[in-house]
This record gives sequence, structure tokens and C-alpha cells, in this order.
Amino acid sequence: MNLLTQDFTYRMAGVAGALDAESRLWNLPLEADSPSFLLSHFFESATAFIKQDDYRGLRQGLFFYDREDTPLSEISSIEICLEKHGAFYHPARVSVFLASKDVLLFVLNTAVSDSGRGVMDSEARALLRLAREVPEVPLPRVFSAGQVTTKAGEAGFFLAQWFEGFLEFHITGSPESRRLDLWESDGTTIPVESPGYFVLYEQAAEILTRLYNLETYEQVFPWHHAAGDFVAKPLDKGFDLRLITVRNYDSMIGIAGESGDVDMDGINRALFLFFLNLGLRMRLDRIDGTEDFCLVDPGVVPHVVTGFFKGLQSKRLGTMAGADLCQSFVDFTNELDPGELMEVLEMTIASYNPSAPEIPLIQRELVAHSEMLVSQLGKMGKKSFFIDKAF
Repeated sequence: MNLLTQDFTYRMAGVAGALDAESRLWNLPLEADSPSFLLSHFFESATAFIKQDDYRGLRQGLFFYDREDTPLSEISSIEICLEKHGAFYHPARVSVFLASKDVLLFVLNTAVSDSGRGVMDSEARALLRLAREVPEVPLPRVFSAGQVTTKAGEAGFFLAQWFEGFLEFHITGSPESRRLDLWESDGTTIPVESPGYFVLYEQAAEILTRLYNLETYEQVFPWHHAAGDFVAKPLDKGFDLRLITVRNYDSMIGIAGESGDVDMDGINRALFLFFLNLGLRMRLDRIDGTEDFCLVDPGVVPHVVTGFFKGLQSKRLGTMAGADLCQSFVDFTNELDPGELMEVLEMTIASYNPSAPEIPLIQRELVAHSEMLVSQLGKMGKKSFFIDKAF
């Protein structure tokens, strides 16, 4: 079956009704940095990408969703809804309506700038690699990636898994009354007061630690709460969390030495830098996602530390099980005095972009943050913690 153009419908989140050539938005720029690339170019090129190679990406998606026996002729229509505008590319939700009345959902990420296409290429490769190497972490599965030439230039795309029911979230409110809001697609929010949302940061820390490679020091970085990199699904009790983007997966401190005997001192030193950076950045957000930088309530720190150890507990290194890795790391950190930890924290901040607007905020809270980390690490000193309490 070859779907015709009229079998595609186009929408934009927050705008009522379908968009077409008669809509006032049709000829507006997709992004300010590429004024010649219009919304019309986006929808037309997105349609062309989905149709590429006889709908290869959709067929891969059908296979992933255990619908490999569903022929393309069972697709009655496809809706492309532009969801938001990101720093590098623009995610759209693709709804595939089947004759059976079932609806399959995908995300279609689009980049039109050179920098955006570069990030997109890196992300598609990272997601494909991590799906092979760390399959237990539910990252979005990539079904197809490529480019489409338009009248306004090249557009890069990749089609991937959509996590249904998961919502972006951000800190909101005044300094005296902070809470977390989950954002519904219709613009409404679900408020969550502290400490009810602290578990989200525990899960985020666990995910990032599970994806950290102990031997090569490779990790997911950069990531940002302000960019909506994590999304949450409210459950009857608690939340489920997903990381939905991996812009880069590399070592931040160089390449580890040749494999051979396990160098636990080197591994723990690298892991300590990862841990400190994780603890700092896990607390950073912007009010409502785009306004002033803020720090998540300090009460979240024990949850972040617990999430880190849960992630470490899931690993093996040679003959060392997860509990042994946790104990080795605690022994390593217990040999540091609070002054040394503070010194390494300051070195970590010195590695950040000095003009970054969040730096003054971090510096003001650094001593208090360091004291909380020292206190929490001190509570991890008993090996029984890893076996009986946290896991």
C-alpha cells in the first residue's frame, strides 16, 4: 500500500484543529535560527521521511510492537503532531491508526541546523549502542534515521519509540513554596509536593549510574532536567521514570588504560567524579523549565545517593558483584576527609563553563551540599545496607 498525502494529518500541540496550507501557521518558521525553514517544510519532509524505503521505519516499529504480521494496508491514517521546540531539534508525536482501531505511537525527532543534525547523529548512534549493551535500561528504541532534502535545506530525522503516559516535569513555585509539576499535553499540570517527588530523582540517578561504564568511564552527558530529558508516569503508588534522550555517550576524563588486572583505585576515582557531578546536576532545574535556575530541595540528596548505589549494585566487574562494588566505593570515599571532598567538588565546578548562569547558585550552596553528601556517605558504611536495606 502507498499512503497518499491526504492520509496524513498535521497538528501542533496546543493549537486546535489540523494544519494545512490554508492555516495561518503553515508558512511560519520552524525555528528562529533557520527562518527559511517553515512549518510547511517540516510537515512535508517529515511525511517524506516516514515514507522512505517503503515505510521502513514504521515496519521496524511494527516488529518492535509485536505487529510484524500487520501489513501496511492495515494503516488507515498517520497523524504528525509537533510537540515542542528544543535547543537542537524538534520532537513530534506520530500516531499510526490501524484498521483494528489500535493506535501505535512514535516520536519523530527533527533537526534542521548543522549543530542539531550533528547532535542527532550522535544520539541515534548512542541509543542504538546502549540498546545492545545495556538492554535492561528502557531507553527509546530507534527504528530509522536519515535526512530529507527540502527547498529550504537538509532536515535530519530519526523515528523512535514513544513512551505513552509519560510527562515532562519541572520545579515550580516561590523559594518559600517549591513543588514539582508534571506537565500534561493540554497545558495543565499535576502538582506534586515534597517529599513525594524525591523518588523521581532517585530513579534518575539509578538510570544514569546503570548506563555508566566502569571500565571505560563512558557516561550519558550532557543531560538536563530543564530540557525535559527525563519524563515520569504517575502510578497508583509512586512513579515510573524514563530517560528519553542521549545526546552523547563518551568519557569525560579520557580513555581508561588497557584491560587487564582490575584497577579498583582508578575505577573508584573516576566513579567518584561521576558521583559528584551526578549529585550536583541532579539538583539543577529551571523554574517551569525555562525561567531562573533553581536547586531541588536538599532533602532529595539522600535519594540521589541511594539511586546511585542502586545503579552500582546492578553491575558486575570481573568477579566482583554489585554489593562488592558498592562496598569498595564506600571504603574509598571513607578515606577522604570532608575537606578533600569539598576540594574535588570545587574542581568539578571549575570544569563547568564559567559563564554558565547556574554557577553562582551552585557556589552559594556548595558547602551545604558537600556536608549532606559527607553525612549520607557516612551512613553507607555498613555492608549490610546494600543487601538488607536499599536493595
